[in-house]
Amino acid sequence: MDATFFDKKLDRRGTGAFKWEAHKVPGPYYTAVPEEDVVPMWIADMDFATAPSIVERLMARVQHPAYGYTLPSAEYYKAICDWHATRYGNDAVKRRYILNHTSVLAGVNIVNKYKHLSAKIIAIP
Repeated sequence: MDATFFDKKLDRRGTGAFKWEAHKVPGPYYTAVPEEDVVPMWIADMDFATAPSIVERLMARVQHPAYGYTLPSAEYYKAICDWHATRYGNDAVKRRYILNHTSVLAGVNIVNKYKHLSAKIIAIP
């Protein structure tokens, strides 16, 4: 995938995309304006297709008939460590420092339990 991937416009109107549809539904986001005048200025929801490598991995996973909580793979932990090393030059992030959980409340409790330590805690939802 190269930078031109982001040059391709993806029309998400009519797909249920919150940023393009919420103004039509009565409620806090309702705006009585013509469709052509809507310019949704959102950050987290952008109009790019999902990268092909992500779609391929998801499709491969979807082929298995059971969806449940799974343990993260060694590849998952390596990706996190490599990302910190590449992005921030921080090679101190090691597998043994990464704790995964399946609950936001469990994560909050973990942070509260260990916040007194001198180590820094990064919570990523």
